[in-house]
Amino acid sequence: MSFFNLISILYEMAKPSAGAVTGVPIGSAAWSTGLCDCFDDCGLCCTTCWCPCITFGRVAEMVDRGTTSCGTGGALYALLCAFTGCQWIYSCVYRSKMRAQHGLGDAACGDCCEYRELVARGYDPKLGWPLNVERGAAAAAAAAPAVRHMGPTLITSPGKKSRRRSMAKPSAAPVTGVPVGSAAWSTGLCDCFDDCGLCCLTCWCPCITFGRVAEMVDRGSTSCGTGGALYGLLCAFTGCQWIYSCTYRGKMRTQYGLAEAGCADCCVHFCCEPCALCQEYRELVARGYDPKLGWHLNADRAAAAGAAPAEMARPQHNDWSSGLFACFNDCEVCCLTTVCPCITFGRSAEIVSRGERTCCAAGVLCVLLGFFAHCHCLYSCCYRGKMRDSFHLPEDPCCDCCVHALCLQCALCQEYRHLKSLGYKPSLGWLGNNQHPDKPTAGAASGVPVGSAPWSSGLFDCFDDYGLCCMTWWCPCITFGRVAEIVDRGSTSCGHSGALYVFLAVITGFQWIYTCTYRGKMRAQYGLSGEPCGDCCIHCWCEPCALIQEYRELAARGYDPKLGWHLNMERRAAAAAAAAPAVQHMGR
Repeated sequence: MSFFNLISILYEMAKPSAGAVTGVPIGSAAWSTGLCDCFDDCGLCCTTCWCPCITFGRVAEMVDRGTTSCGTGGALYALLCAFTGCQWIYSCVYRSKMRAQHGLGDAACGDCCEYRELVARGYDPKLGWPLNVERGAAAAAAAAPAVRHMGPTLITSPGKKSRRRSMAKPSAAPVTGVPVGSAAWSTGLCDCFDDCGLCCLTCWCPCITFGRVAEMVDRGSTSCGTGGALYGLLCAFTGCQWIYSCTYRGKMRTQYGLAEAGCADCCVHFCCEPCALCQEYRELVARGYDPKLGWHLNADRAAAAGAAPAEMARPQHNDWSSGLFACFNDCEVCCLTTVCPCITFGRSAEIVSRGERTCCAAGVLCVLLGFFAHCHCLYSCCYRGKMRDSFHLPEDPCCDCCVHALCLQCALCQEYRHLKSLGYKPSLGWLGNNQHPDKPTAGAASGVPVGSAPWSSGLFDCFDDYGLCCMTWWCPCITFGRVAEIVDRGSTSCGHSGALYVFLAVITGFQWIYTCTYRGKMRAQYGLSGEPCGDCCIHCWCEPCALIQEYRELAARGYDPKLGWHLNMERRAAAAAAAAPAVQHMGR
């Protein structure tokens, strides 16, 4: 098989299934701009030419609907470009998903055209998904009286104008009524010594300060640990971490209407990165946030403060359920942590971050930081601090770093045991501990004992689907990424997981440790037969067969993995809504 035949096979497999829910056949809609219309927007053209990671990151956040942040997508793109040169595999996954979402034609095109297509559909990619959603909702609410007044006209008119009005294009000005760029920063750029503790932290560990800022600016879609880990990797290997961090400064200015020219963001972070990070951190503090707690805990405390401010002001501190050196109280966890600490850490991180960071993503970043920078203890201690704040455990931030630096395994075991004592089962992940409406129930609830249900196809039935077999053999990262997004129910995107898979395969060769955890999670979700030890062996000795079997299992359960989680859910909801009238008619 020639290289070009292989590319054509992969290209055909990337096509979304026919028949969109909207009634417009997938692939029939034309792109709003052409391939060579780059110079219609010279600013975008220059940005994509010099920093394609920024353009791609903004596109990825919109296509993934906030699951992947601009910074995370752009950082992974840059790392893949620097190490493998295969960043195009990562970006083409998003093009396929974008075509499926909007029913676009399959003519080849680049990142610029994808960006312009989003703009033409009413989005402003540089604002990110959450802010686009908020502005769209505000615009729809403001237009509601006019829509009610013109109700008959809108209902009877099937033309283009009514469809455009329903898109709720984000307004140009912020909802607050404050012009963009008119508000002043609460502190100056060089006021670093107003908070000596923050100044020292940023000077020695800027990745921690940046990670905390990134989580708040992304409103929880990027965790502190992930943002900091990517920052550290970019700093270690490319020296261009300032490109990553300056995108968050621009997003923060847009959110709060802060003054500064767009070019100055890059200049400030390039010339004086620590000062810029300190200023952004202090700005969040001045606006009532405590960045070290993370987005979700800040939101919870703000909501609870309205009902019981006195109680929130004096949280009661609890004790750890077991001692630091009580490792042998649970020999299974002790052995797992000794051999594969990344798995123990990943499971704890997913529970502490409330599902925003999956077990596998956290574990992989921990491995990469340990392998290259030998500072994975800084990454893991961030989660220990967040865990203390979440469960009101005794506070000693300095001790957190010392414990993880001197005895990482003991600290991880203690955290894991504490989560188990609170009633969590870390091996099931966050969604497994909190029943999702669409989540298949396992065990007694379904009447099927966990591990007793057979797989829909055998491990060696690879050639039942030649296209899938070829894709998995040549590009296993794509197959795995699609499986991971469905298993994680959208909390991890296909591109994100596939990129991490490539890094582990190229750098360590232990990508099978990453993938086998998803097989275990998938078995827990659907009560499939197998054992944890068997998962590792299967992925170690025959990973392509395992990935193909998992992909086919999802397809047999009604999912189309190449469409991603969100589009699968939308199509199921649309199918259920279409079937509802027929059910009511039969009832009568």
